[in-house]
Amino acid sequence: MLINLFVLPIALAGLLTFAPGQVDSDMYVLALPLEGPLQPVHHRAFVGGLSAATAMVIVETVALAIMVSNDIVDAARAEAARDLMGGARASAGCS
Repeated sequence: MLINLFVLPIALAGLLTFAPGQVDSDMYVLALPLEGPLQPVHHRAFVGGLSAATAMVIVETVALAIMVSNDIVDAARAEAARDLMGGARASAGCS
């Protein structure tokens, strides 16, 4: 919840700085530093956004790998083990 503290000031600054339709409201974080003399702030905002996007892709890839492992690989391995044990019981005359 604390991260949302910065949303309102950025939105208000964007509304006061840009004419309606000039800049998409999603781009205020990147467009505001470009309007002023603070180019390093723009670069930091871009690198921060790129870092966050990269981290999201990594987390989603790990989550997808875990889901595939749990739902497909482990299920197939359990079924193969069950078939193997069932075959051993049938050959020993136990059912």
